[in-house]
Amino acid sequence: MVTATAVTITLSFSPASYIYPMAEITMLTVANRAEIQNGNLYGLGMGWNWTFRPVPPLSLVVRTHVSPSRMSLGDLTWNFVLSDADGAPVDVPLAMNFEYHAGATLPDGAYPGVDVPLWAIFHFAPIDLPEGRYQWRVTFDDANAEYPFTVVNPPTQSLTTSQPD
Repeated sequence: MVTATAVTITLSFSPASYIYPMAEITMLTVANRAEIQNGNLYGLGMGWNWTFRPVPPLSLVVRTHVSPSRMSLGDLTWNFVLSDADGAPVDVPLAMNFEYHAGATLPDGAYPGVDVPLWAIFHFAPIDLPEGRYQWRVTFDDANAEYPFTVVNPPTQSLTTSQPD
């Protein structure tokens, strides 16, 4: 399987003006599975901060707000890195796909110049990480965000509850 320590996704637009760009990351989380439908985020197992190893398939959810002037500049680039507790990049399998939704939640009658909400969801195959602390680091233009989580070994025996007689 092909792996990489950093992945960059670029969406290309035709530049229409040269106004100072503005973007911010307003949400970064992980989920067992996430998708956007009709402008709404649907997620299963969203927001976990620890998991058993190996790390199951996951969705990395990023919500950004982008100014119309930034949209007109052209390429939009997300860069994301999985790093360990020391900040060193970790190889991740490139068995992934990507969802992108622009303006899906922009209300009717929004005034000119309102920021455009962008959702980016990156779906990853299982990642076999050793026990420890990790974080996703995501950059989008000059904006950045981090999402820490912990990987633990699964229990050696199943947890059961006894029923009183």
